[in-house]
Amino acid sequence: MNGSDLFAILPLIVLAGSSILVMLLVAFHRNHLLSLLLTLVALALSFISLSVSWTVAPHRVTSLLVVDRYALFYIGLVLVATFVVAILIL
Repeated sequence: MNGSDLFAILPLIVLAGSSILVMLLVAFHRNHLLSLLLTLVALALSFISLSVSWTVAPHRVTSLLVVDRYALFYIGLVLVATFVVAILIL
């Protein structure tokens, strides 16, 4: 795995890392507002990192994972929908 592979899957890496961070926050300090804010910031960062992945798309990461512009569009769509649902919980 090289640098362009990591740039191609950067939104997924940001989302996975931030979900682990939110779970650790809830495990050690249970505050619903803080976890919601961290979730919203993580979703926004993941959405912003789509622009980095857009520059290397289309890119074949593995033989089963191809990151193209359609995939990035749908990832962005899911991120925006998740952001809206998280705001509705507020």
